Amino acid sequence: GVDDLQLIGRLEYAAETPRGEVSARIAQEAVSDDGDTVVSTSLALAYRQEINAVSGWEAELTYDASEELVGGDDDDSTTATLAYTRDLTEEWSMRTGYEVTRDSDGDTSNSVFFNIGRDITFGF
Repeated sequence: GVDDLQLIGRLEYAAETPRGEVSARIAQEAVSDDGDTVVSTSLALAYRQEINAVSGWEAELTYDASEELVGGDDDDSTTATLAYTRDLTEEWSMRTGYEVTRDSDGDTSNSVFFNIGRDITFGF
């Protein structure tokens, strides 16, 4: 209910491994939309590892939940992602993979993605 105490914030942890990184995150935030206040909670565990100097792989498991403070409309979903990353040039990189999401209704969606990005650095 509205009288319940809601903690808002974020806590992140990351540790380097010999060839990658393991990380965990918990975050909770309040958002007001059309007069309704929704508290969103996100938990994530991720692992990244280099394959060689220009490529690597990533695995991530995320749980997201949203709770409407008035009205009780709650949703949650769990997402698992497996991705391959590769540097194409010094500035350009590619990320491709597979993602599966299951929501609170039991519906499952599958996605295959392919992204190309550019890292731009400004000097001041």
